[in-house]
Amino acid sequence: SNLVQDQINLLQTGGNREGLNFEQISKFIVVLPPLDERRAIVSHLNTESLAYDVLEHKASAIITLLQERRTALISAAVTGKIDVRHWQPSAAEISH
Repeated sequence: SNLVQDQINLLQTGGNREGLNFEQISKFIVVLPPLDERRAIVSHLNTESLAYDVLEHKASAIITLLQERRTALISAAVTGKIDVRHWQPSAAEISH
């Protein structure tokens, strides 16, 4: 925020900008939303994070299943369980 940038600029003088120490940072003026609003934000982020975790788990399970099916298909083709000698890709597969 502009407020924090202004506070940093006041502390950083001259050509040598080493950084800020804990004492300097402890004197910063920081604006925070009310506690109930912060709790609501945390609750919302936890809910969203859980939804993303579920999606990630589902995507991972689908990837594993597709890899297993691919392996089984290759194995069936190599061992002659399915005949792929006359297989031709579709027009849609060629254009992609």
